[in-house]
Formats: sequence, C-alpha cells, structure tokens
Amino acid sequence: MLGEKAAESRIIENAGPGDLDDSSNADGEHPEPTDEEWDTLRHVIDKIPVAALFVVVTEFCERFTYYGLSGPFQNYIQFPYDPSQHEQPGAIDGGHQMATGLTTFFQFFCYLTPIFGAIVADQYLGKVRAIIIFSLTYVVGLIILTCTSIPGAIRAGAALPGLIIAMIIIGVG
Repeated sequence: MLGEKAAESRIIENAGPGDLDDSSNADGEHPEPTDEEWDTLRHVIDKIPVAALFVVVTEFCERFTYYGLSGPFQNYIQFPYDPSQHEQPGAIDGGHQMATGLTTFFQFFCYLTPIFGAIVADQYLGKVRAIIIFSLTYVVGLIILTCTSIPGAIRAGAALPGLIIAMIIIGVG
C-alpha cells in the first residue's frame, strides 16, 4: 500500500499539465455541461456588484487626485503668491526646504495611513463602510485645500494652515 502511494506520487510529479486533465476528450475539447450540472453548479460569471464598481471608480478618482495634487505642491509651497508674476506660480513662499519637507511628509503619510485604515476596516467598520467614510474624509480634505487656496484666503494667511490640515485629512482619507 505504501509503495503504491509512492509510485502514484512519482507519476503525478512527472506528469505534464495535459496529463492530469481527464475531463477533456481525445480532441482536447471539454464536454458541454449536462442539464443537471447547469442547475447544480455554481455560476461564476455574473454582473459586477455596485459596490465593486464604486470601489473601482473611487480608486481611480483617488489616484488621479493624489498625483494631480502632489505635483504642484512644491511650487505652491515654495514660491510667493504674486498674481502679476506669471513665471512661477506659488502661494506660501516657504522656500525649497519647507516645500520639500511638507511634500515628503504628505507622501509618507499617504502611504502609511492605509495600514491603519485596513485595521479599522477589518476590525470595526467593514470594507464598504470604511471605503465610504474614508472617501468622504478625502473629499473634506480636498474642500479645505480648495477653500484655503483661493486668492482671498491666501492673502489672509490661510494657505499654510489650510494646506497642512488638508494634507493630514487627505492622508487619513
């Protein structure tokens, strides 16, 4: 009995991919399922659930927004707001060191927080509810960034605090 198992194991190890498939006929074609199999077998092909479509669209929009935002941050932070100067757009006049520091923090924070988001989603909220809550949080951060980036808010000095708060909220979202 033990010898038979070892011989069978050697045969399976030496078999190619086509050697193990006994459901095909001599032509290599698979037979059509019977009526009973159509009724009892699980149907794999189905419509994509609305939640899955929401996740795909949300992720596409999130990645588009993230990369669309993080590129201009360097100029936004580094250079001053001067509407008469069309050469170099900016808002905060924080210099190169501040701009590099804040954009690096933003990238780090955005890549760190999904670890905690996964824990919250798995342990407390569930995946769909977590996606909705974190998406709305992301949108709130974008609204704060937009509102503090208009010329009146920049002149009032809200650009830097608004940017930092928005970076944190967007990173959490």
